[in-house]
Amino acid sequence: MSEDRESFDMTPAIADRAIGLMFQSPSACLKVEFQGGESLLNFDLVRYIVSEAKRRNDGRQLEFVITTNLANLTEEILSFSEEHGISFSTSLDGPAALHNANRPRPGRDSHAKTEEGIERLRQRLGKDAVSALMTTTAASLDQPERIIDEYVRMGFDSIFLRYISPYGFAVKSSARIGYETKKFVDFFKRGLAYIVDLNRRGIFVRETYTQIVLQKILMPGASGYIDLQSPAGMGISGIVYNYNGEVYSSDEGRMLAEMGDRTFRLGTVHDTYEKLFLDSPLLPMIHESMLEGVPGCTDCALQPYCGSDPVFHHRTQGDFIGHRPTSSFCERNMAIIKHILTLLEDDKETASILKSWL
Repeated sequence: MSEDRESFDMTPAIADRAIGLMFQSPSACLKVEFQGGESLLNFDLVRYIVSEAKRRNDGRQLEFVITTNLANLTEEILSFSEEHGISFSTSLDGPAALHNANRPRPGRDSHAKTEEGIERLRQRLGKDAVSALMTTTAASLDQPERIIDEYVRMGFDSIFLRYISPYGFAVKSSARIGYETKKFVDFFKRGLAYIVDLNRRGIFVRETYTQIVLQKILMPGASGYIDLQSPAGMGISGIVYNYNGEVYSSDEGRMLAEMGDRTFRLGTVHDTYEKLFLDSPLLPMIHESMLEGVPGCTDCALQPYCGSDPVFHHRTQGDFIGHRPTSSFCERNMAIIKHILTLLEDDKETASILKSWL
């Protein structure tokens, strides 16, 4: 959603079709996440979808999440969200100078607006009503401690040290914000060491990606995290309805389409549920993302803890599988998983802290 409503806002008619498709899912739990652009610029549509989904609900557990920079948060939005149990997700890249540089806006007050919005949501809806995600840019790499300290200062008990994705704005700005995989791994290890040290000092905070990997290593069942599943979670764990009615297997696939590559488009909301899921490019994507049959993964000791990302490999290497020895996805995950396994094995105190995150 953007301020250009004619071009980039979903219409109620398209929303109706998307809601109808959603309720054809066999899942007992359905989560609706509103993304943009900036979702709060078209809150009338958010209100309509929430109300209509609740009206049509046939006994499912419904969740609603709004992804927003919080700059347009109003009393009206707070009241509706309180009434309907809506939660929020926002971006927080670190201290003010870093966040404002990564997410510029008129007035250079992006961080201040985010902090103000987080506090308003917590006061009205409760501490757990808002979560934050950070994106690691080149400017982040030398300050993991300051980024983590900012999350702790703002009352968060977890932080996701996220690698930047090769889609959308990140591609246009790659010369300014991009970096080598090894530099991110070094950043991640340094950040994780600092988080463990905070826990030793009695400050409870978790690193989310580490927690997901620990779940896969130490607990039965899937983690639910789309990027670490086999087959890939696209179309299985989630589906994306774009503003223009097009349907994509993942948000990354939608972002790729905005760059001119519609490989991951499954159809439109005017197609049947069966056509979108059974007679579309989805099944080949899922088939090729099963690690048990992927060269380089079949005999990898880390395979049970890893996952598959067809969109990433299509974007960076030209096909759904990619070339594992030169895949930065593999390089990053193998380094991180090996590091976590080493921490579990070599340091009992650290292992105890990591296990407490579960």
